[in-house]
Amino acid sequence: MDDEAESLIDSEGPSSSRRSSLRRVARPTVTVAATCDDADEPAKPEDEQDKQRKRQERQRALLERSRAARSQARTSSGAELAVPGGPGVQPLPSRAGSPRAPGGSPRSASGRTSPSPPMPASPKCPPGASPRTSSATRPGGQFGDEACVAYEVVFVTGTKYFAGTSAKVHVALHGVDGTIAKRELVNWEKTGLSRGQAVGFPLKGTDIGDIWMIELWKSDSVLSNRWHLESALVYRRDTHETWTFPAFRWMGPHEHLRSGVAYLPQNELCDAARTQREEELEEKRREYKVHKSELGIPCFAGGSSDLPEEQRYDTERQLSDFNQKSKATALVTWEYMVSEFKFRPTFDSYMTSAGHEFAKQLPPTALMTSWQDDVTFGLQLLQGAGLQQLYRIDDIPAGFPVDAARLEPLIGMPLDRALRRERIFLTDATFLSGLRMKAGRYTAAPLCLYALNNDDNLVPVAIQLFPKPSPQSNPIFYANDPHPDWLLAKICVANGIYIKHQLGDLLIGTHFATEGFILATHRELARAHPIYKLLAPHFKWQLPVNMHMRKELLQRDSMLDRLLPLQYEDILIVLGEFWDDWNFESPVATLKNRQIPTDQRDVPHYHLISDAARLFSAISEFVHTVLSRHYRRPEDLRADTELQSWISELTTTFGYDKKGVPTSIPDLDALVELVASLIWTASAEHAMINFSQYESFGFVPAAPASLYRAPPGFYARLTSSREAISKGHTTIAQVTEFLPPLGLAAAQAAFARLFSTFSADDYFLGQYPENLFNGDHFKRALETFRSRLRGIAEEIDFRGEWDFLHPKNIPASTSI
Repeated sequence: MDDEAESLIDSEGPSSSRRSSLRRVARPTVTVAATCDDADEPAKPEDEQDKQRKRQERQRALLERSRAARSQARTSSGAELAVPGGPGVQPLPSRAGSPRAPGGSPRSASGRTSPSPPMPASPKCPPGASPRTSSATRPGGQFGDEACVAYEVVFVTGTKYFAGTSAKVHVALHGVDGTIAKRELVNWEKTGLSRGQAVGFPLKGTDIGDIWMIELWKSDSVLSNRWHLESALVYRRDTHETWTFPAFRWMGPHEHLRSGVAYLPQNELCDAARTQREEELEEKRREYKVHKSELGIPCFAGGSSDLPEEQRYDTERQLSDFNQKSKATALVTWEYMVSEFKFRPTFDSYMTSAGHEFAKQLPPTALMTSWQDDVTFGLQLLQGAGLQQLYRIDDIPAGFPVDAARLEPLIGMPLDRALRRERIFLTDATFLSGLRMKAGRYTAAPLCLYALNNDDNLVPVAIQLFPKPSPQSNPIFYANDPHPDWLLAKICVANGIYIKHQLGDLLIGTHFATEGFILATHRELARAHPIYKLLAPHFKWQLPVNMHMRKELLQRDSMLDRLLPLQYEDILIVLGEFWDDWNFESPVATLKNRQIPTDQRDVPHYHLISDAARLFSAISEFVHTVLSRHYRRPEDLRADTELQSWISELTTTFGYDKKGVPTSIPDLDALVELVASLIWTASAEHAMINFSQYESFGFVPAAPASLYRAPPGFYARLTSSREAISKGHTTIAQVTEFLPPLGLAAAQAAFARLFSTFSADDYFLGQYPENLFNGDHFKRALETFRSRLRGIAEEIDFRGEWDFLHPKNIPASTSI
């Protein structure tokens, strides 16, 4: 390419199917190689010398115009779209991305590129070719008396480790009017497809019209067989048209790259494109296998050998995962591990070790100084990892016979009035009743009553440790009981919250329950489908993450098994029960079902109410804007065979019809709510539940994973002074005996820290570095979405409290 030509940079074309664009390339080196059929090119006839001279003159004129355009663009263009998040939010490092048409010339409003600087000398047509092109396909690229059209194919190799390849690559172009058959791209010893590079290859053929697909073949290579392709671009020299083909995946031996323009199956450009979609889906159904669990938990994708290549951890992700686990493992110091069951310190020395000693390697948490306070306990429920376990109640549950007279001074008003004024709340961990425990481990099955006091702070006021009430063996604890009794009761409640969070809210609610949606999306929606393009960035890494969680967390003697009190088989039973109770719904519907007031002022400090409503509204608006371009009438929904197959797979194969997913999509609003709820679950819901773990569970005395002494009422028949602790006789020294040994306490703190840390390759809500869409329509929708996210971020920054739903803290996918 001419030395004056600039590095390839991104451009956005209009929404026409011919116009497409790629992400920004951080000044890649552009190399132009020849195709095989350039060899032994015939000498130019003398009558073409004048034509060649005129071509050179035009090229010089175009170069001057391009220089002027680029100079103007440099002075007038602004920075890239800001990353959402408000003040202090830093954008992700730039990656190699997608080029403009060669020469970097901007697009006009019509979608055609403005005149570009001269490209390398075009491959010449064979003698006798006419000045116009033919739509006929010529096997092997041999042209008789037909004219040829000069194209350039540009490949942008990714920046991941070992992204480049030395393998031989063949390419074919498919257009609505024909095909340029398979060609080998040569001169690899000079060019190659190196990491972070954009390399262009001239290609000649007939006029095949609008190009809708690039077909690639990659041979095996001893040195570097893998190839991570970010995108490809086809540039037509005579009309300056470009077509962009986003990839962002590892290339297999035979790949099909569709353009960044989204199409519903009924609106495809040609019969060949429709056939390709059907073949793609057949192949993806073979690749994405569905495994059904015998334990009642959701269907899943299987082990690493069952995952397609594009879903497996690459080297970069493996290194990030290894580094995080290494840091967490280092936190579990040897002195604590060897002392795991050696001694039990006093209460004060335990607090010192679990707080100040751990803080030498772990960041301190606010709980270290105020964890025994009732206001802090309530605030942890409103803003901690268990924030989705709180329910408002209209009546006291049967089997929880609280004393209204004892509650009145704690609440500040009579109990019946507080109930009418919607100021009484409940957490329920009775699912733990009747489960089998490991030797020396215990848990309660508590009910905890909360109230908004006169200062509008949510505080616990009454606790019953087991479902069956009994004044003697299972008494109710009140907030004005002696401090050791009340502290022990709150520790039992926090232990139940921890178990429900790990197994119910996190593993089932955000990981395993949505795996069927991911599988159905890959199996039933082609890559050209707008819903696939919209959801794919929000599903990134979740299948391999879930696979690793099943392998590393749900096996016998795994870290989670070591921390929890339940026997391994009962852990699986509880997972199945949580799946039975799980329902797919929007965050607004979830809050409504929990009877949480919709006005933030009614429950101060419970910022989930306002933040979830604003975020889900922004996501829904974004989804509606994108999809409304494709679904203009209800008939479009009914005619979309892939959408119908997707819904059928969700409701039959995966049984989501029993989880709130409709069996049919009557209108666009229903589809928007379904897709927006998926994006919410994969991003915001997972973020607020997962990344708050360390703040909630990092200081172990405030929320231990297991109890190490039987709580009051666990064994009513026991008489041993060691086991039979009773209300009114609890001491602080006895409270210490309920806490984990320091070795396991260190493991719990490290475990919480590990899963509260972002991955190195995370990108966040509103960032689409792997954008699969082309065109101004998506660009405008995304800018509006980012603007709303910036507004949400500014409000959260202004209030200065609870930022787990701050856009800067919400990875776009469930990636850990």
